[in-house]
Amino acid sequence: MIELWIPGIRRFPPGQVAVAFEVSDDHTGFDVYDLSTQQGASHHDVREPDGTFRHGTSNFGYIWPGECDLMAQLAGLEPEPVHQRQREPCPCGASRSDRVDRRRKRVRTTAGNT
Repeated sequence: MIELWIPGIRRFPPGQVAVAFEVSDDHTGFDVYDLSTQQGASHHDVREPDGTFRHGTSNFGYIWPGECDLMAQLAGLEPEPVHQRQREPCPCGASRSDRVDRRRKRVRTTAGNT
């Protein structure tokens, strides 16, 4: 699973299901969320050189951070301390403000200690 972003849907007013992420002369983009199925779609309208617009859609699913934590726990993984992640540069070149969630496997010794 790759985390792109955590949608801010907890801040939506009642009844809102879409949020614009870019509005410019050449591109309009907005995400639509289905809160019951945890599915979404990003809609893009891009201005072509001849002045017409091309529409594109990409679908995605999302999960809550707590669901990621539960899946990791069930897989026997432990989260790295946040302060440790913030000191290390991201191998992908992402900035420190990007969330990088790496997990490490618990190692059990023959005595059963972790």
